[in-house]
Amino acid sequence: MRSAKKNRKRTGKHSPVRKRFFDNRLCLCTYSDPIIIACPKCKQPGQLRLRKQEHEQRDWQARRFFGCEVCGHSFDWKPRQVIHGTDNWDKVLPLFLQIPCCGRNLWAFNEKHLGFIEDYASAQIRERIGSANASLASRLPQWIKSAENRGTVLKAVRTLRRSLQT
Repeated sequence: MRSAKKNRKRTGKHSPVRKRFFDNRLCLCTYSDPIIIACPKCKQPGQLRLRKQEHEQRDWQARRFFGCEVCGHSFDWKPRQVIHGTDNWDKVLPLFLQIPCCGRNLWAFNEKHLGFIEDYASAQIRERIGSANASLASRLPQWIKSAENRGTVLKAVRTLRRSLQT
């Protein structure tokens, strides 16, 4: 114990604080408004939003509206899949936030969802209270959960975040 204190005093460094992640037990549908997609006409990012009158219901089956601010293309969309499932959304909608990562496709609905993935991947300690098998944290694919892929996943998240700023 004394030698560790001496070393700390000499170097002025403290042992790193481990970042913790607490599962908020929310499902994917919590992160689904808006869904940032590539406009089918001009490929620029746009927001697929719940209709205002259905916003309070937060029903995964609610109609959503897309209006491109660049080219003016617009449409209504009603999901045929359960939004709180983690099916391959990159194949269902033209998601804007997607990138090849670890031989798979890392995708997110929006910046809030991207932040969740970043918080999870960067944490060295991940905690869950009780059984929350439907939570997004429990449903993330193993390759995102793997500490071995932490650096690659975080690099991909940063790249996606930069794509939102341009």
